[in-house]
Amino acid sequence: MGEVAQNGDREIAVIVFAPPGARPNLITSMVEQLDSSRWFSTAPVTWSLPSYGILDQPTVVEALSRRVASAGDVPACGGYTGSPHPLLLAKELEYEVSRGLKNEEQSGVLDVFPQSPRLLLASDPDSRRPEAAHVYSTYVKAFSRGISPAKKASPRLLFAVDGHDRSLPVLRADATKTEDSLFSRLRALLKQQGSGVVVVVNAVTGDSVERLDGALTRISPHTARVVLSGMEPQWVDTHGNRPEASVSLGEPAACRPNLIRTSTTVNRLRFDYPENPQRVLETMSDERTVARFEGPCDGNPPPGRTLHASMMGTVSLQMDPYEVQFSRGRLSRFGGGVGKKRTQLLADPVGGKLRTAKHSYEITPSNAFSFDDAATGARGLMSIHSLSGEEIESPGRLMVDYTAIEDFPWLIVEMCFEFPVLSAAAEIKELIPFALPIRVPEGREAQTLTTRYPDGTGSRLDLSEVSGAGCAFGSLVQIENHLSISCLTEYRTITAAFPFEKRRALGGSTLTLYPFGRFRSEAVLERAGTASRVRFALSVGSRDYEEILNAPEAVLKESSASSQLG
Repeated sequence: MGEVAQNGDREIAVIVFAPPGARPNLITSMVEQLDSSRWFSTAPVTWSLPSYGILDQPTVVEALSRRVASAGDVPACGGYTGSPHPLLLAKELEYEVSRGLKNEEQSGVLDVFPQSPRLLLASDPDSRRPEAAHVYSTYVKAFSRGISPAKKASPRLLFAVDGHDRSLPVLRADATKTEDSLFSRLRALLKQQGSGVVVVVNAVTGDSVERLDGALTRISPHTARVVLSGMEPQWVDTHGNRPEASVSLGEPAACRPNLIRTSTTVNRLRFDYPENPQRVLETMSDERTVARFEGPCDGNPPPGRTLHASMMGTVSLQMDPYEVQFSRGRLSRFGGGVGKKRTQLLADPVGGKLRTAKHSYEITPSNAFSFDDAATGARGLMSIHSLSGEEIESPGRLMVDYTAIEDFPWLIVEMCFEFPVLSAAAEIKELIPFALPIRVPEGREAQTLTTRYPDGTGSRLDLSEVSGAGCAFGSLVQIENHLSISCLTEYRTITAAFPFEKRRALGGSTLTLYPFGRFRSEAVLERAGTASRVRFALSVGSRDYEEILNAPEAVLKESSASSQLG
């Protein structure tokens, strides 16, 4: 059952995350690797286990039960489906946590393993909403809050244990590609961080256990005795440190492009069946296990729209309460009246780019047309942008509609981006289809970012304590009385991640929003030749979210239908 820790020992708690939709044979394969390991055959690991699709599988339960009996493994709740908590409405979140613990199908972690601690290890916890903290503290004794990055130290995994905050140094085993690098980083952590370290392993990653086994074998002669421990609330409380008073959490997986907003299917289910969160959660989980991509952008104008002459010069658009200017097809100015002052919200014109190891390619405007629609009273600008270069075999294309509708105080931004196909030799660093740089004044009144969900829940984030990349979640984001940004869908139930990056600048700060997200190499290659669509609304000042919930159908309905591939 593993060694008993003594004073001076270095204790490591290994968390094995079973991702949503993981195939049963991959979980049982991980169990076999642990059983054949020198270190883990008789020492415990802690599992994060969603119920749906994992703990309802007899082969998985049999394999895990054998590990619990032989090695003392600790099963922890990973939720019902493992869906990202920041994208869930409050009722869905409570259902996700409670059913992950116990449910009528007897597949909750406490149904299958009654002696398990009430520990919630969600892969994407909600760290900011008070309603989320209330759900967690109601159902479990301890829960993870996410990972806090550190500029000059190791990242730390944050916990709440019986209402007290704790943090532990954490290492992602899957982020290290070789045994040598894993050995070096783990040894450094054990020397610097005292007695308790957490190592995170993905249950479907093939060689993580083998590399970790080798690294632990090499570490043993060079440091104090290493003991593997199961993670329980008491262990976290004993080995964790009190975190700093103010904690900035890193970018959760929900803010990455794999699920940056809820799908049309999920939004429709929420709208049609508000009292049935189970269907929503199971659909979200199923969608994460199957790659779904949208078809090419439709370049034809919607019925009723009249396109006018090319407008590649400077174009202005005024609509109460905002004023907009375009320069060569780019949104270059967006502002209006806030209180008794006129304000300009953009720090720079909007843009996008692809970075490779050799070059940086800008997404450049190729044409722009003004338009109007007599039936809806809409008018605006349609701009077409292209992404091409020597390493790009098939160019990318971005189409953006900026639409103003009479008596609706928001500028509607509707975008479709077709991903480029790159040459096999291209070493991709990052692709940003669209970046919206917002000027944030230094005044304290402009340093609070608030969010709102359709069910009235929400959160607050102090921007003065944020530097670098971050993420906000909800359906509406407001920078105090400066700017409002909202998702837009005909079902009025969409929730989304709002990725951003904050940088200091003269006279204030710049908060750059990335509505599509930021795509790394693998995601760019995976999406080559497909498209992605985003729709949101901008307004000056602090707007009432009821304007979005009660918006007319002409506002909520998309201009063109999205086709699905795969």
